[in-house]
Amino acid sequence: MLFFKRKIERAYLKRRDEGKKELSQLSREEFEAEVREYKEKVELEKGDLPALFIGAFLAFWPILLFFLVIMVLMLIFW
Repeated sequence: MLFFKRKIERAYLKRRDEGKKELSQLSREEFEAEVREYKEKVELEKGDLPALFIGAFLAFWPILLFFLVIMVLMLIFW
């Protein structure tokens, strides 16, 4: 969440420094709206964590299986 806020702040400062957009109250309000929007996207619900672990396991099971096989082979042939 903090990463996205810093990313938006850098983009805001870059736009301001390049002169593409004048610094005004309206642009500051737009900036705050973007920060709120990213916060809403990043915040997790209470039930999301188990789904994230299951999704990560489904995505990375071949890699985990590879390392498990390597460890078993090392134990057998040690």
